[in-house]
Amino acid sequence: LIYISHNSTQRTGVIFILINIIIFMFIAMMSMSIPIAACKSLSYFLLAVDLFFLISFTVRTQDDLELILMSLFLAMVVLCITGIVQAYHADNPSIAIQGVYGDSTIFAEILVLLFPFAFVYPITLESKIRRFIYSILVMGVSFWVISATQSKAAFIAYFIELVIVIILTDRRYIPMILFLTPFFSGRVLNNIILMWQNGSNNGNIIENIVYTLRNFWTNGFGVSTDNFVNIYNSTAQHYGEGGTLINIPNLHISAVYFNILIDVGAVFMIGFMYYILRIAHSSITCMFRATPRQKIIFAAGLAALLGISISSLLDSNLFEPRILIMYWAMLGLLRSGRIIKLGVLD
Repeated sequence: LIYISHNSTQRTGVIFILINIIIFMFIAMMSMSIPIAACKSLSYFLLAVDLFFLISFTVRTQDDLELILMSLFLAMVVLCITGIVQAYHADNPSIAIQGVYGDSTIFAEILVLLFPFAFVYPITLESKIRRFIYSILVMGVSFWVISATQSKAAFIAYFIELVIVIILTDRRYIPMILFLTPFFSGRVLNNIILMWQNGSNNGNIIENIVYTLRNFWTNGFGVSTDNFVNIYNSTAQHYGEGGTLINIPNLHISAVYFNILIDVGAVFMIGFMYYILRIAHSSITCMFRATPRQKIIFAAGLAALLGISISSLLDSNLFEPRILIMYWAMLGLLRSGRIIKLGVLD
């Protein structure tokens, strides 16, 4: 509402108003026609897409981007400190920490999505001492907390992101990885052992490899196909809760209308995902032609995309509302960087 009130006469403000009208009309139609469980999942998804457009329209300059990076850096540090405090006050040190989310896997995946942006923020600082201290701080606490969540998927994705961000931004940061050595305490090693034991539930290494490949097919690139199939088939009684969110007397919606709604939504979904692939491809090309200040946002965004893809080899929670917010906010920042680099609103 604040954004619309300040930009309603500008092109981006008008586009954002139209996007919101379409989204809320679609949510209203879903509320009257499909089961509550399916409506909730899709509503969270559509609101996360709305956040994607809000961020990409709001962040207009490189200074705005760096301000957002500072906010994400602070959020990452606060979440990690919360996890450390929770771990040291836990009755059983072998239990995975959950932060403030009630689920250790969700907590770990949110940290994985935050980490690349939090790590590149110190690069924007002029002071070399502050840059060094902040980089070591975010690397150390994030490594400790992600290991304490005992999520193998997040732990692997974290190291992949760390290597990718360093390679794409400044290779002189490679020796900094050695500063993680002091954080390899007995507790961290125990957490790493536990996460590997918890992930090997299929007898032998061959069965584990087959399970991993099958899971990647189901949850490729962080998107669970089962969620889409369940939503698509939500008219069946064994999906959802059976009733709609909004019940209007004497309103009988034809099954033909419902099928058209779902099919049209699937077409728009495919089109939008193609647009996201275009953003990722364009970001790769822009990164090699961008200035050092512009390059960091593309490096962070691509590392986050790769991290969530790697974590999907073992697990996928992308339809969890909190992860949806982080995922689409990250895409919004990537689109903002692309708009700033190209100087045009795509």
